[in-house]
Amino acid sequence: MLESIGSPLLWAATIVVLLGLLALDFAVTRRPHEVPMREAVSWTVFYLALPAIFGVFVWWAYGGTPAVEFFTGYVVEKSLSVDNLFVFMLLLAAFAVPPALAQRVLLYGIVGALVLRGIFIAAGAAVIASGPGRSCYSVPCCC
Repeated sequence: MLESIGSPLLWAATIVVLLGLLALDFAVTRRPHEVPMREAVSWTVFYLALPAIFGVFVWWAYGGTPAVEFFTGYVVEKSLSVDNLFVFMLLLAAFAVPPALAQRVLLYGIVGALVLRGIFIAAGAAVIASGPGRSCYSVPCCC
């Protein structure tokens, strides 16, 4: 079995922080406004600093290997998510979302993506936990 630093306490703290950040985002976007470049850069730096701080904590608490694994996963995830920016831009333009509401619409999209990601991770974990020798094809479908 693979070793993990993912203790229940660390997972609980991560979920609490995530929910707190979502609440902060909802509070900030409660008053729709066009986001100036200075504000966008400030939020970007803030959200880039958070995983860096977490990675330093992982390095301090658990050592270099888990920290490097975290940073590697973070960089890969960040790289793969860049294409989402173009999709968001296309969708906002296609649906003629006013610039003042774009921040709020993106936030709802992010929450939806997080919920769907959680569902798919749970489903994948259930398939994996079903044991060796089982494949996705052995799961009954509604075809």
